[in-house]
Amino acid sequence: MDGRFPPSDPIRVLHITPTLSLAGGGTATYLWAFAEAGLACGLTPTVACLHDQHVDEEAAKHPGVRTITAKHTGPRSMCYSPALRRLLIERAADAQVVHCHALRSWHSYLARQLAQRFGVPLVVSPHGQMDPWILRKRVTRKQLIGWLFENRNLSLASCIHVTSDQEARYVREASLTNPVAVVTIGLDAQSYTLDGDESLIAKRWPALRGKKRLLFLSSIYRKKGLPRLAEAWCRIHKQWPNWRLVVSGIEVDGDCELAKRMIREQGDPDSAVFTGETPEALKKQLLAGCDLFVLPTDGENFGIVIAEAMASGLPVITSNTTPWGDLQEHHCGWWIDVGVPPLERALAEAMGLPDDQRRQMGRRARSLIEQKYQWPTVARRMRQTYEWLLDKSPQPGFVYRADQPVPLR
Repeated sequence: MDGRFPPSDPIRVLHITPTLSLAGGGTATYLWAFAEAGLACGLTPTVACLHDQHVDEEAAKHPGVRTITAKHTGPRSMCYSPALRRLLIERAADAQVVHCHALRSWHSYLARQLAQRFGVPLVVSPHGQMDPWILRKRVTRKQLIGWLFENRNLSLASCIHVTSDQEARYVREASLTNPVAVVTIGLDAQSYTLDGDESLIAKRWPALRGKKRLLFLSSIYRKKGLPRLAEAWCRIHKQWPNWRLVVSGIEVDGDCELAKRMIREQGDPDSAVFTGETPEALKKQLLAGCDLFVLPTDGENFGIVIAEAMASGLPVITSNTTPWGDLQEHHCGWWIDVGVPPLERALAEAMGLPDDQRRQMGRRARSLIEQKYQWPTVARRMRQTYEWLLDKSPQPGFVYRADQPVPLR
């Protein structure tokens, strides 16, 4: 165990977030997994959120994690709940750290208020909400919330936790001088198989039988770059008749229909398979059953699906607006400029490789995830951050004060 705070000495952490329902997206998924991983390295988590129909079901899956919920008052979007505040004052006053997850609703104001009341450090995890692409959406609302409470919440945080060096730079670009801890998201690599069930995939999607597969897996909206991928695919797919583009994910805006139309009008509709949302039970099989993964996004604060693809033994093509320079450094993928020509070149190079070379890249990708991005590693680093905030250990090397430049990686 790094640091000088014995693992046997628990650190009580109160996590506050808008929702712990997995229907609420990636933040809830992250927090459940992180809380579970923290138990093994001496963290004692309490997680608090608004109550909804899914939270009890999720909490039952994590009996070691203490959960406190209460109903909201007024519009749910603002997460206002005096009842939750009362419960936390009654039941969580022994917290040593308050950790707020996500921004711009009453829960972040509550986290700051409780940290001040309890006299403990406040850690804030934006979870991508300081990305310039996000900030350009609903600007007036964000400015109003910032003026009302969020700017003060952020400026008073003892530490801001981000999941990449790139996200740390977004914090600095917002003129925030708080210490920044760069601790990635984790995953359980052993839960991802390297060999997909070919019969299951072929039965579900007959057009994929016997074909090489290029997989795009993500929520489908403008930022993710699917039309850019469709344009590149239309230009090159005839050179690779044994390959199929597989597009899987929930459609949020019209990009999926745009991509279908582009492939239908400019390419060959039989060269692509659009699966819609893939059930969770099939997702890992689909990942393991493909040969190459692509996410030509405009930017990600982390990009958990990239890590999932690597854990499944796939080489990855993604934009250098993501924090995945490791792909290039460890020779397990392509980290490219945003745009159709760079994407077209990377696709041609990747699809043109012999199968054994792609498999070698995939094995290196899996090995990288096992070494660097497993949940126990993530939990130990967050514990080191908490220890430092509690004056129990030196400043970790992955924490940057305002006078320490964040490295470009």
